[in-house]
Amino acid sequence: MSDVPSRPLQRFPCSSRTTGFVALAGLAVAVVFVLIDGDNVAHWAVVAALVLLGLGVWLTMIRPAVDAHEDHVLVRNALSDTSVPWHLVESVELRQVLVIRTEDKTVHGIAVGRTARQQLKQRRQGSKSPKSPFSGGALGGIGGAVGSGGGASASPAGLGSMDYADLVVARLDNFATTNRERSMGRNALDRRWRWTEAAAVIAVAVVFVVLVVLAAS
Repeated sequence: MSDVPSRPLQRFPCSSRTTGFVALAGLAVAVVFVLIDGDNVAHWAVVAALVLLGLGVWLTMIRPAVDAHEDHVLVRNALSDTSVPWHLVESVELRQVLVIRTEDKTVHGIAVGRTARQQLKQRRQGSKSPKSPFSGGALGGIGGAVGSGGGASASPAGLGSMDYADLVVARLDNFATTNRERSMGRNALDRRWRWTEAAAVIAVAVVFVVLVVLAAS
């Protein structure tokens, strides 16, 4: 198995990505105004706090995504990347976050999900979150062309009325059904921690604490 990253057949960005970029822009403007107001230790402490907030926005609202590759699904969370071979996927569910189950482990993806209020609304409407045990269910046969590299195309017929979260589940269901044989070269889940991002958060947090102490002294 090659470690060279492959281009995803289809990428599902975080549902709050746009809001995240808007928030980052707002934080950048706030930094500018703080520095215009002054450049003493207290001001730099505020800047460090804003940068820390910006990192939080990036890691929780922009970075998370679900990438469908030919032989695996890559679940990108705030501080980890998890690759799941398609043939190991037993079900895909939508709860407060995306839930991908295998025989031994459960992978959660924060890029897609529903709030408790949205789930309650769904139950009141009598609809259930998509769940696909891959035993010939209704979603299993959707969009068979995807398995031959058509994943980047528009959603298959019949999915146009779905909301984004349901669409993601349906597409992942389809990939897991049609690409199972192509993933046999991968034997297990592969979780990798994002140490660079974690170090950045820790470093900025330490700088913030130091600046606060200096400003208060």
